[in-house]
Amino acid sequence: NVNISIFGDLPGERLGSSLAVGDIDGDGTSDLVMGAVGWGDGISTSRPGAALILLSALIRDGSMLNSSSLPVISSRNDGDQAGYSLYAGNLTGDAREDLIMSSPGYDAGVGLGKVGGVFLWEAGPLEYTDIGISPVRIIGSHQMIPLMDYGEVPFLSPMSGPYIFRVSGRSIGGYQDISTISISMDSLEGAGGALFLFDTASGSFSSQTSGIFSGSVMMDAVNCSGSSDGVQSWMVDFALYLGWSMPPVDRIVSHITGSSGEDHNYLSTIFRVDNTITLETDSVDVKLLGDSQIWVNANSLLAVENITLMHSINGETIEGAALEGISLALVRPDGIPVQISWRNGSTLQLNATGVGGGISGENVMFSIGPSPSDPLPQGALWSGNYTFEMPVDTDPPLEVTSFLVYTDGLESGTSDLDDDRLVWVSWSGVSDMGPSLIDRCFLEIWGGDGMLKNVIDPIDRYDAVILPEDRCTLKLYAVDRAGNIGPPAVRSVISDLDAPIFFDPSPSPDCWLDTMEGELKVKVIDRGSGLDPETAMYRIYDPRSDILSEWMDVLGTEQMDGGAVRLAAEVPDREGYGQYIQWKVSDNVGQTSISAPYSFHIDTTMPVLDIGEGEVIIGPEPYTMECFMEDELSWLNLSTVEFRFDSASLFPESNWYRIGWDGLRVSASATIEVDPDFRGFGYAQWRVRDRAGNLAESDIIRVMVDRELPVFTDFEPNESLIMTEKEIEVTIHVVDAQSGIDPGDIEISVSTLSGWVRYGVGGYSPWKKVDELEVSGSDHIATSKVELDEGMFNLVKFRVRDRAGNGWVVSRPHRIIVELPHEDLPPTALFTIRPASDVIFSGDELLLDGTPSMDPEEEMLNYTWYSNLEGYPGTGLLGYGRELNITLTVIGVHELRLVVSDGNNTVESDPVRVRVLPVESSGTSTGEKKRGVADILKDALPYILLFTIIGILVGALISYLILRRRRPVEMPESGPELVDAVYEPDYVVPHCPYCGEEVRPTDEYCIKCGTVFTEKDKHEMLSPRKKKKGKKRKKKDRGKALPPKDEDSNLPVEEDLGDEEEYLAREPVLEEEEVPDIEEAEDMDIEELEEEAFEEVEEELEEIDEEAFEEELPDLEDDIEDWEVDE
Repeated sequence: NVNISIFGDLPGERLGSSLAVGDIDGDGTSDLVMGAVGWGDGISTSRPGAALILLSALIRDGSMLNSSSLPVISSRNDGDQAGYSLYAGNLTGDAREDLIMSSPGYDAGVGLGKVGGVFLWEAGPLEYTDIGISPVRIIGSHQMIPLMDYGEVPFLSPMSGPYIFRVSGRSIGGYQDISTISISMDSLEGAGGALFLFDTASGSFSSQTSGIFSGSVMMDAVNCSGSSDGVQSWMVDFALYLGWSMPPVDRIVSHITGSSGEDHNYLSTIFRVDNTITLETDSVDVKLLGDSQIWVNANSLLAVENITLMHSINGETIEGAALEGISLALVRPDGIPVQISWRNGSTLQLNATGVGGGISGENVMFSIGPSPSDPLPQGALWSGNYTFEMPVDTDPPLEVTSFLVYTDGLESGTSDLDDDRLVWVSWSGVSDMGPSLIDRCFLEIWGGDGMLKNVIDPIDRYDAVILPEDRCTLKLYAVDRAGNIGPPAVRSVISDLDAPIFFDPSPSPDCWLDTMEGELKVKVIDRGSGLDPETAMYRIYDPRSDILSEWMDVLGTEQMDGGAVRLAAEVPDREGYGQYIQWKVSDNVGQTSISAPYSFHIDTTMPVLDIGEGEVIIGPEPYTMECFMEDELSWLNLSTVEFRFDSASLFPESNWYRIGWDGLRVSASATIEVDPDFRGFGYAQWRVRDRAGNLAESDIIRVMVDRELPVFTDFEPNESLIMTEKEIEVTIHVVDAQSGIDPGDIEISVSTLSGWVRYGVGGYSPWKKVDELEVSGSDHIATSKVELDEGMFNLVKFRVRDRAGNGWVVSRPHRIIVELPHEDLPPTALFTIRPASDVIFSGDELLLDGTPSMDPEEEMLNYTWYSNLEGYPGTGLLGYGRELNITLTVIGVHELRLVVSDGNNTVESDPVRVRVLPVESSGTSTGEKKRGVADILKDALPYILLFTIIGILVGALISYLILRRRRPVEMPESGPELVDAVYEPDYVVPHCPYCGEEVRPTDEYCIKCGTVFTEKDKHEMLSPRKKKKGKKRKKKDRGKALPPKDEDSNLPVEEDLGDEEEYLAREPVLEEEEVPDIEEAEDMDIEELEEEAFEEVEEELEEIDEEAFEEELPDLEDDIEDWEVDE
């Protein structure tokens, strides 16, 4: 129980037309027989039909077979339809079943057509191998039909094809089992052979020849092919070219190899190569080209066309590549080849050519055969030459004798001069050296210029001939019947009908001459008898005196090409317009000619050019070159007006350029606009010619090209200096390295407060020239005196342009501050003490604040603090700075003083008295418990409860602002070095409310945007930023030691303090912080204070970075705790 599929190979094969089952091979198992009425071998186009046998040994489940891999029993002729019906049965009584097959289209060959037939295939032993190969079948390259059949020995044509040598192989193991398929050839004529192999794995072909097969058979890899049916079989085509020297092939073996074994087979019929060449005589076409259709002369064109070559045995035409290497020749009877053939499609051709001289006769034999210089291909044989006969005469006639020319009739005699162009010709006779005899004569008439004028063919004796008007030559020729032309008989004749002719005057008429040293010339020719040089003369007309001179001999004559003569005369020694010359000469027959007047003019003076004077400076705009030119005699030739313009380095080699004018003028003013592409020095020049050719060049114009803007550099006075006078001298430096600057081209303009009344706010005065300009190389120093106002609103600016016109370039405004000398008033020394109490206990801290002090000129102040009881011994110096934290320990009344200085004046304040009490006298009676921090906190508890929220928020905000705004305390110019203290600034830096620029409180307008401030603007600028009121408190610097105290008195122990600076350096340093003023807050309504505090905190918190606030929070909490305890 199996599934198997069998398919046909070819379209129309009709596999399965009939079926039969029987044990065909006698193995005890039934086989399947299938009819295929359209079966063919795949090699030819014949479809005889067949029966194909599927042996039981090939039946495997799932197999897919192709009919080409099965054993086949076929009929012989196309259309037999073998396998139309089948029957399998034991008809002979042996152990195997026989097969009956019908063939309804069978032709028995009895002349009755396809009468049909039935065939019996008597069963016998079937040989079957796992692998097998077919014998070689040879197929023509074009017809695709077998070339061998029924035992005939075919003759193949060399270099035709290629021929296809086809084999097919199959393997029971499948087509992949087959590794190689090959064919081999050998011959009994000698050693050697040829092997051609196909590798199924790579799909490649290879070949190998040896012995007598070397070079005689070639494989055409392009046309080779190998393909499988995808089941069990391969079909391989070996494409081979067979050479002319191919030996007889006596055996062709096909071979197959695979994993399941190998097999070989033999070609049942051998073949030969037909290497004998013959010429198809019926197609040869011999043509004689030319006038003669009978006789062949040495120069006659003989052509042979349509030469067809064939193989003498198989009769095939030799064509295509097979013609390569075959060369035939047309051979004369003396063995000399006349022409070599060339390939024309499928035939050979001998081009038309002359047969040459040296042979003559009425029947001359020619032959066509292999070329002696180019033999046939090796191995090719020639069957015989093709011959034909032609009448040949290669000998020309003799020269015509007694050739005579009569110029005035046959009765007047011969002459070589003629005056009417009519002559007669005559000759005695002529002979021919060849067999064809004389046919005719003809006459050639050649002119004096060497050109053939006329041919008279034929011509008879005593014919009249008309000659050209010139010297001419007559040539008479004899021609035989073969067309051979004899040598000419030559006679010369002169026909002179005209007088000499003048032409080509030099210079040309109406021409201007620029010299009086040359010559006037003219050409003259006489085409008849020729010129008589002794008769050549000339005369000249002078228009100024209106005199025509006498005839004078020419200076000389010169023979020219073509028979002409050139005459020369001397140029007259005078300038002027309207002169002319006339020439005269005679020919040899006495005919005289006088030329027409040839006018000429003489001008030897150059034109005048005027370009002006001085160097030209070119700036940013293009430069217009100008030139006036004049020539009164011959006038200016405007087409020659040219200029050149280039840099100094390139000018000597620069090109001249035409301005594009045309015509003639007495004078002209030329202008041209140029835009130089260089910088620095250059040159320009004009030139022009007049009509006579006199060249005039202008003087060279020196040019400076400057397209660089001037550059402002240094300004004086320095803007950082403060002037003490209103009238000052200002100086600015300008650099221009090329054209320079004229004094009138640098100007100044000033802007002052007083000028704003006239020119508007921020306006400048009109530009005016500077007072003085000093030049030093490329540096230009401009100086002017200006009148300024006191203050900082004085601006000066300059503008400049150079001589080339580059500019105006405006400088930036330069500010000049003027402060007039005035009296320095002394400062005022005032200060406050916090806490504001005139009684304290020993060891309490005080803050001395010198902020109320002021200086009328707002100059910076130096602050120095003194006490009558404490401080540095001998001086009472407490310290420096606008604010100072101190601790008073000495019991008694302290007089505290502040000394301030503005650098010029020193002022001391009134003393402020503070009583310092001992600690035990602070109000605690004997027996009472001393009030401590806890008691103070208990009393202040209501305030802490009320202001907890306000205190935390406001304290945190203010502490952050203090840390952000603190700056060093101004230090005195001299004195001991102190540790920096911090303070909260109590003034506001005003800014412009429109652009934000920093301004002075006294400014009336913004120097940046120019806005004039109103009273409202000034109020806004000077209003301080809202801030929480507070007071200073002291916080002891943790970690720093205090001065030692006496244990009994609790007073500082006296010790050697050293000098004042060392003492001050040992004082404890106290930090400053601004805290809310709780005392002031007590007077405010709690709700009002709370509302104001929250509003300010919210405004400030919007500006505080949250991360920064969190980083500062621990320190702020400590500050708040200290503030609560202190209050």
